Amino acid sequence: MKKIAVLISIALVLLIFTAVFPSNIYSNPSNSYSVNSITTRTLTFEASGLPYNDNFTVHIDGKNYFSVGGNLTITGLSPENYNFTISVPPLYSSNITSESVNLTLHNQIVKFTVFPANSQVGYLVAISIVVTISILLVFTYVYVRRKNQ
Repeated sequence: MKKIAVLISIALVLLIFTAVFPSNIYSNPSNSYSVNSITTRTLTFEASGLPYNDNFTVHIDGKNYFSVGGNLTITGLSPENYNFTISVPPLYSSNITSESVNLTLHNQIVKFTVFPANSQVGYLVAISIVVTISILLVFTYVYVRRKNQ
């Protein structure tokens, strides 16, 4: 009879212990997760060749994000596929202007290069040459006309 009382006492102590401290027996904090929690992702943009103190803009999901120098990190994105566009300063171009990135599995880094826009620089050079030749022709005409008078 004494043995049964001891066994019942031990069973009651264990029952009370598990009721008061359920996490000590049934939960492993290192493996715990919530089924309802939403995982977020980070998308980082890194520009090389961007002039000092110039910034770029990324348009994604209807919002504009502005860089600080050559880097931009967007946090809190849900794990899905995103389309984005990159805008660089005037007179510059980028090797990536519009693209898609998949954040379903992990964070992503988009690296791109910024360089002077050759077509715009060429246009400015062509305008400068035309203006210089025009000025030289006007001065030559005036000089020849005065010399003949």
